[in-house]
Formats: sequence, structure tokens, C-alpha cells
Amino acid sequence: MFELFSGRNTVNIVLPADAEPCVVLAAADLRRDLLLVSGKSEGFDIVTGDDAPAIVIETGTCCACAFPEGYTVEVSEQGARIVGFDALGTVFGIYAFSTKCLGMDPLYFFTDITPKTVPALSLPQGRFVAKQYTCRFRGWFINDEDFLSGYAPSGALRDVGNNTRFFREVISLSMMDRIYEAALRLEMNLIIPATYLDILNPADEAIVAAAVKRGLYVSQHHQEPVGVGHYAAQRYMRQRYPSKAVSFVQSPREMEEVWRTYVQKWAKYGKNVIWQIGLRGDGDIAVWRSDSSVGDTPEARGTLLSGAIATQYRLITEALGHTDFLSTTTLWCEGAELYDRGCLELPSDTVVVFSDVGDTQMLGGDFYRVTRREGVKYGVYYHAGFFAEGPHYTDGTDPRKMVYCYQELASRDSLYFSVLNVANVRELCSSIRLNVALLGTDPTTFSLDNYYKTVYPTVWGDAAPVVAELERAYFDAIGDLGVRMGNEILSYRDFYFYDPGDLPFPYYPLTDGTLMRAPSWLIGAWWRKQGAVYTENAENFHHFRRVLQESLVKYEALLPRLYDAEAQIPENAHEHFRFAKIYQCELMILLTKRALCVTEMCLGNNVEQNRTQAIDCLLEIYKKRKEFQCGKWHNWYKFDIRLSVAERIRELCQHDPIAKV
Repeated sequence: MFELFSGRNTVNIVLPADAEPCVVLAAADLRRDLLLVSGKSEGFDIVTGDDAPAIVIETGTCCACAFPEGYTVEVSEQGARIVGFDALGTVFGIYAFSTKCLGMDPLYFFTDITPKTVPALSLPQGRFVAKQYTCRFRGWFINDEDFLSGYAPSGALRDVGNNTRFFREVISLSMMDRIYEAALRLEMNLIIPATYLDILNPADEAIVAAAVKRGLYVSQHHQEPVGVGHYAAQRYMRQRYPSKAVSFVQSPREMEEVWRTYVQKWAKYGKNVIWQIGLRGDGDIAVWRSDSSVGDTPEARGTLLSGAIATQYRLITEALGHTDFLSTTTLWCEGAELYDRGCLELPSDTVVVFSDVGDTQMLGGDFYRVTRREGVKYGVYYHAGFFAEGPHYTDGTDPRKMVYCYQELASRDSLYFSVLNVANVRELCSSIRLNVALLGTDPTTFSLDNYYKTVYPTVWGDAAPVVAELERAYFDAIGDLGVRMGNEILSYRDFYFYDPGDLPFPYYPLTDGTLMRAPSWLIGAWWRKQGAVYTENAENFHHFRRVLQESLVKYEALLPRLYDAEAQIPENAHEHFRFAKIYQCELMILLTKRALCVTEMCLGNNVEQNRTQAIDCLLEIYKKRKEFQCGKWHNWYKFDIRLSVAERIRELCQHDPIAKV
């Protein structure tokens, strides 16, 4: 046995004098974990040499797992030895030791699940090694991060045009470090740190630099190629060329200058940058929808996008002085059609990234229709969180659906690269764990039942089978608008539909985002008609109401079962169960009731009564939130501005009843 601590005795953590910054930071996290588990305020010193039994951390080719990010952890009577093949492998090995030997939850900051304090701890002899991922680049996109921005603002602002209201606050470095730490503990190696990140803004560059210091690869939002979104280009032009349009057609030299400026700034971070290349319009739309000078044929559009991509690739090469870098392009909406037709030319080593349709969280028709090209690597951008008609307040990704999609991706060799949209992180911990598990194995042979048996006990202890059963019931309660109605709703976008046939889960689920937004469309129509009975699209309207009614019955049957199960949950996971299971079910009940009240109101049924009840449902959400935005989580919902309960209330009345809460 190797004694980590007992009484006043603690072991040291031994690092080489030339340890990489990411290794030093991970070692400091390990020390914090040891202090937490031991209940001590001092000890576990980080030193550069120690003859006594210690936790020895090294990096080098002596690692038995001789592959990128590999590591070996060995425990003997003489101590623990963590050896990484490279710096990031060493970081993963440190966190693996913390998870397996100390019982730390990798998501502990967001779940509030920490191991019990013990007076002494000794470890048995043993050895464990890294898994070799088939998915080379795995990471998260912090997107539509309204809660995080209000909860942990840095005080620095960014200018993002007409989206300033949503993305003005740069998240604090300390909060971003918690996110980076959680990703690394789960052996993710990639981060897209923010929506509309502008590296010319010092506060934004600081969060990029912090990610790189942690050892992470950093990439860019698909609508911000080489780090330049429409609003960043607009601001640059306004300051230097006020008479010029943000257009690669009308202002090619000026746009190249913008890209060069940003590329040179990003190039400081060298091999840690994964470059997004492409061309998007004003926001997350096709460039020709905001630039009328773009040609109207696939050939003209493909030529424009191909030229922009070739220019960006050349600028990156010039800034770095070589071509040994990784670039990606995301076939979001219109890109897939141009690529499939052969109108879009990409550099041969650029990774082609597919996206799910965020509203449905299903792979679109483009994924199935696009012909794979020899030698090209493919990846995915998948939405566990999605604004607007997707999960945002709750963990709404059906596990069966995520497994289905990743099995489809793996079967078509499209998992070289995977980015998961994790929104504000805290709400989506279950989806994050599942995604990690899928990437850590062959998804084509992945068993959800086995996942519940092996992973859930590490979170829920002996209550794991009960929680798994309740989770299945929760996702069975989520209503499904179906393929026909779902695709009609999406028909105004440039998505490519695919009818997968019968599925064991909802195709177009009534997630919290849809339950927030769809009634708002109805309310808008109701006000425009000055209270007239809603008769347009009657078939869809009544189908929507039926789905809501059936869903509500299931949620209300589930809630007492969740209350009953609370007593079986381990003490250290109790608060997480209340937030992630009970509260999220209560929230879905209130959102479903509000949607039903709105449909009845729009049909002319007891208008004032239903309007009042719809408002009351939203006000009740404010009351229930209080439990989950106090203490450590004070102000968590301060910036609820993407879906915005307050805005939904104002839609229904002329005064502001929030003050009553």
C-alpha cells in the first residue's frame, strides 16, 4: 500500500524543474484535490525532488503508452508515478489519478459533487493506462453563454454589433479556467471559448492565452473564420475604411487585410490553434443572404467561398511560415450543397465538419448525401445545447439520439474531429458525460445499458439504476412534433432534411427552447389579430396541442417518482439531483403548461384566464430558480437573456409583474 496521508503526514508532489505550464497547473489542481479529500489546509507540497515516497510526475518517451496524449499511472509501495508521453498526456494522467484514486468528479465544479473527507488514505498497488482515442480532436464550444456571462463577468466588454445585448460581457478568467479544467479532466483537448470572441480585444485574447497555457487546442466559431465574424469585420472597416462594405465581392483587398490582421494575432499561439476557414454572412447565415452582390448560382457562390478559403489558407501559411497546421471548415447549411456539387474547393488537408440540425439534434440530409473524398478527414459539430429551439435551460438531449448520431458518424468515418456545443455547461452535465463516453470507445458497439451500469455509479452511487430508470422516463415524456411538422417549421432555413424512418426517440423534440419560443410565435400572431381565434395551419396547431397534453401527463406522473427517489441519492450528489433531475422536470412542466395555456388563448378559449395562468407559470419559474442561484451560484440566472423568461412574460401583458416575485 502507498500511504497518501494520515494524521499530520502527507506526501509531496514531485515535478521536473522544466515542467510545462499546463503540467504545473494540473499538479496544482491535484494538490487542491488532495487537500479537499484530506480536509487539510496545508501539505502535499509541489517540489522538484524527493527521496521519500511521493507522487512523481514526468513527461517523456519512457511512457508505456507511446502515442499522443498517452499516459501511464503506476502505484507501488514506493509511491505513485504518473508518466505522460507528451505534456497533454501528463495532464490527462494527473487528472486520471485524481478521478480513479481520490474519487473526484471531473465535473465537480458544476455538479457540486465532491468526495467525502477522510482522515487517512492509502492506495493499493496497481497500474492504469490511457485509452487511445480514434477521435483525434475532442472538445467543447461555449456558445450562447448568457448565464456564464452574468454569473462571472470579467468587467470587460466586447462590441458585437446588434448582438451586443447578448454577448457584451467577456467571462472572467477564473471562470474560464474552471471550464478548461473540467474539459481536461474529461480528456477533452479542444475548446472554442466563446461566441463572437475577438482576439483584438485584450480580454478575449486573455481567455485564448489561458486555454493555451492549460495545454488545450483552441479553435473558432464556424461563423468567425480565422477568428473574424461579420461584426468584427464591420468594426474594422468602420475604423479604417468607412466607405467600404463588409464584402469579399466588393472589398476583396480590405477583407484580406482584416483576415491578415486577425491571422497574425492568432498565429502567436502556434500549433495550439485549429483554424476555422470559410465565409459567412451577417450572423449565422449564408453570405448571400446579407450581401446582395454575391452571385445567385451555385457556381458563382462556390467560386466566392473557394476564393475566400484559399486566401485565408494562404494568410495562415504566411503567418506561420509553414503548412503544418490543422484547419477545418463547417458544412453548416449551404456549404454542404456547394461541396457536394463540386462547386466548393477546399485545401486537401482541411477537415470537413458536418453539423446536426440543432432544433432536432439529428444529422441532416447533407451528412448522408455528401460523397466522401479519398484522403479527406471528416468530423462533427453536435449540439447538446442549442439556441433557440433546443436545450438551453435543461439537459434535453435524449441519450438514445446522441448514441444514434455518433454511431452514424462512426460508421461513415466522420469522427476525426468532434465539437460539442455545451452552452453554459452547468445544465448539460449528463450530455457531456455521455459524449465523453462515446468518444472514448467505438461508438458503433456502444451500449447505453452498459454505460448506465458503469458510469452512473460513479455519480449516483447505489442509486444509479433508479436514476437511470427515471432519466429514461424523463426523455420518454418529451413531446415529439414529428418529421412532417418539424421539417415544415425548419423549411425557412437552409437545412437539408433527412427522414430516418421510425425512431425510438423524438425526432423534433419539445425541448425547453421550443417550449419557450413556439408559444411566442403564437402570441405574436394573436396580438396582431387583436385576439382573434387562431385558425391558420389548423392541423399543425391542434397536433401541437395534443403533443403538449400527452407530454404533460407523463411529466406530472414522473415528478412524484423523482421526489420519492431523492432519499436514495448519496448525500454528496443530493444538490445535483435536485438541480439536474427534479428542478428540470418541474421546469418542463411549467413550460408545457404555459404553452398549453397559450394555445387555448389563441383558440379563443377562456382568453383572460389562460393568459393569467400562462403568466403565473412563468412567474413560478422565477420562484423555483431562487434555490439554484444562491450561495456559490448567486446570480446564475442574472443574464437570462437568450430565451428570457422576462421577455416571455412581457409578451403576455402590458405591465411588468416580475416585481411581484
